[in-house]
Amino acid sequence: MYLVRIMVDVREHNSLQFWQLVNEAKNSKPTQAIARDWRGRRIDCQRFYQLINEAVAGLYRIGLRPGSKVVWSLPNAIETMVILAALDRLGVVQCPLPLTTGAERLNSVCQQQQPEMLLLPSVWRDIDFSLIAADIQLTLQDMWVVYIDDECLPSGSSTPVWRDEEAFKGAWVFHNPNKEMEKTESLLTIDDLLSLGVSQLASSGAEVT
Repeated sequence: MYLVRIMVDVREHNSLQFWQLVNEAKNSKPTQAIARDWRGRRIDCQRFYQLINEAVAGLYRIGLRPGSKVVWSLPNAIETMVILAALDRLGVVQCPLPLTTGAERLNSVCQQQQPEMLLLPSVWRDIDFSLIAADIQLTLQDMWVVYIDDECLPSGSSTPVWRDEEAFKGAWVFHNPNKEMEKTESLLTIDDLLSLGVSQLASSGAEVT
């Protein structure tokens, strides 16, 4: 993934956290591709930075704050990369799940996590996720459901005021669907994930560009 590869290149010269890395990439390589999705769509560093800020403003306007919980199940798309970065920028605790998780498992995770927001595609591979979301909202009536589709992201005209170096620490919760949920939850920061990506690239011998 371009996102990890360019972040590695920046990190080799600066001991920065994720949001600072995104900002550095925007300043040093504004026109270079930072992300590419499964359909081959690409986005450069400048546009990625802009979309993240717009999504942060949109999510903040809806009501997300540092420490809020979000469960999301989204495809490998540009919009997903923007959303995960925006959630981390806000200091949100996010729990990602594969789109193949299934309605029952998705419902189970939401019941355990009690998220303020659930992010889903409206339709994916002929699956109507609004029906799944409606079933979950029968018991989680205060949970917002936001649908993320191609070129469709929460957006706002102004970003909450804080400096780049004051970015809040988001967190990631992962579940192993093959084991008992209460025994397999793990909490990581995006910097932990970035470090894992760096280690994997290094161990594979891949050239970082």
